[in-house]
Amino acid sequence: MMQSLDQSIDRYYESWFGINAAYDKWAAQNGIATNALYVLLALNDQQEPLSQRAICLRMQLSKQTVSGVIEGFVKKGYVTSTPAPDDRRQKNVVLTAAGRRYAETVCGALREFERRAMGDLPAKQRQALVAGSECLCAALRRALEL
Repeated sequence: MMQSLDQSIDRYYESWFGINAAYDKWAAQNGIATNALYVLLALNDQQEPLSQRAICLRMQLSKQTVSGVIEGFVKKGYVTSTPAPDDRRQKNVVLTAAGRRYAETVCGALREFERRAMGDLPAKQRQALVAGSECLCAALRRALEL
């Protein structure tokens, strides 16, 4: 029997909330706040300085949230934050050597967690999951443009 559109949306919500809860629990078990984890992931992917604005956009976090996380990372010696040369109102953030080691440890452990979970899925299911998520993301963006 075919699911109604509302049933599909409700099932999607349950999955989405469950995935978020799993990441929240993983972060808590590893001594990092979820939003700090997201900022760390953004920074770990970069060798060059990344603006706080770019982090906000990439991770879909508020300016206040990112600013607070960065401030905490500065105090711990994990990042430096300096005014951007082309726009002094913007701050560029880069991992320090200690921050790079921390990020590699945390992000590496997260990737292992994700590999264990995704590894439980057959390859076709993984491909369908990613393709379906990408399609939904594109459809949501299109719906916002209406």
